[in-house]
Amino acid sequence: MQKVLIAEPLDIFRAGLRQLVEESRIARQIGAVASRDELDSALRKQRWHGLLCALPAEPSDTFSYLRGLHQQLPELRILVVGNQSEAQLTVRALKAGASGYLPRTASRTEVLTALQMLARGKKYLPPGMMEIIADNLSTDWEQARHDTLSEREYETLCLIGSGLTLSDIAARMQISAKTVSAYRARIMAKMQFRNNAEMTYYVVSNQLAS
Repeated sequence: MQKVLIAEPLDIFRAGLRQLVEESRIARQIGAVASRDELDSALRKQRWHGLLCALPAEPSDTFSYLRGLHQQLPELRILVVGNQSEAQLTVRALKAGASGYLPRTASRTEVLTALQMLARGKKYLPPGMMEIIADNLSTDWEQARHDTLSEREYETLCLIGSGLTLSDIAARMQISAKTVSAYRARIMAKMQFRNNAEMTYYVVSNQLAS
C-alpha cells in the first residue's frame, strides 16, 4: 500500500498507529485524521490505498458508514480497530467491507502482522478468532448479543453493568448469591465475556443500564 490513512479520534492512539505504520514500511505516505468530517475530506482530496479506522464505543453507525465507503471505494483496504476482541465486531466489520479487525489491546507484533497481510491483499483476523467464528457459523451476528439471554439473565447483566456486587444483586432480585453467580456464568458463556469489566463495558456502550 503506497498511501495509508489513519482515522483515530484519540491523539495518543493516533500517534501510536502512525509510528507502527512507519515501522512496517508498507506506506510511502501516511495521513492522519481525528474525525469523520476530516476523513471524508481526506478521501475526497486524493486516493488512499489503506485505511486504519477506529470504532467508537457505539459502533453500529460506523458499520453502516464503512459499508457505504466500501461501495464507493472498493479498492480501499480497511483495517478496523475496536475496543475489544469480540467475534461479533469482527464479523460485522468484515461484512461491512473491512479487510481486517484488531482490538486496541493488540500487541505491536499483531498490528505489524495485520498491516503486512493487508499490504499483500489478504484479510486479517485476531489470533483465535477464526476458531470462535467457525464454532458459531449458525450465529446471527447482526442480532444484539443480549437478545440470547433469558429475562433474569438480562436483568443480572444490567445490574452487574451498573456496578452492583453479586450480594447487592441477590438482594435486589430476591434470590440467593449462588443463583446470581449461576446467571453470571451463563451470561459469560452465551456472550463470550471474560470478566465483569467486559460486561460493564457492554452494558454502558449499549446503554442498557437504567
